[in-house]
Amino acid sequence: MTADEQLIILNLNCCTLLPGSWNKRFIESLLNKIRTDGTTEELTEAQRVWMYRLLYTYRKQIPETYNKFKHVPECSRIERVK
Repeated sequence: MTADEQLIILNLNCCTLLPGSWNKRFIESLLNKIRTDGTTEELTEAQRVWMYRLLYTYRKQIPETYNKFKHVPECSRIERVK
């Protein structure tokens, strides 16, 4: 896990999330990976994309982090297919 990914996860952990939601469980599982494995374990592509989607979802709670990563394509609004 890169230092930037760890920063995003640590900041997402500070956000107000619904108790027992998938988002909260996902963030807590990644946080546990940071605490136990450190930077040795890589995120899968799906985990990385979902992490950036969550960053976009909670961007108003952590604006400094969002501004740093808003150029990443996954960190934007999902366009629905009509």
